Amino acid sequence: LRNTASQLPSLGPLTLPLDLAKAALELQAINDSDHKKLENVRILTDAVSRGGSTGTATNELSSSLDVPRLLQEANKRQRALGRIGLRFGESLTHVQAKRLRDRAAGVKTEGKDAMKERLATRGAETLEALAEALSSIDSSLAKRK
Repeated sequence: LRNTASQLPSLGPLTLPLDLAKAALELQAINDSDHKKLENVRILTDAVSRGGSTGTATNELSSSLDVPRLLQEANKRQRALGRIGLRFGESLTHVQAKRLRDRAAGVKTEGKDAMKERLATRGAETLEALAEALSSIDSSLAKRK
């Protein structure tokens, strides 16, 4: 389908939705370096999930059974996990925005390729705005005690 679409002549406004969809698919395609990065993330995730905890903090908490303290500690950990998730999301959106900008820089600025470049640039700008919002949320959570 992709090969036949490139062989057909452009009919301007009639084929614009198809051209836009094709450009979006090409920008979302995962290249070899992306596959390698994903494999590295899988390896790190497996290594972290296999690592065992010593359990000393758990033993200290269970020995005292101080319910308010348990709730306070659980709240701290929940907030910390939430902030970690926000920072991870921020980092991920920055990486994706950079990836889109790199792809936009490698695209010729003629015809359909100009549309790809605009689409990639707009996507990168949107992702950077999302990263800024995530950073702002993380900062506001850090100020709360």
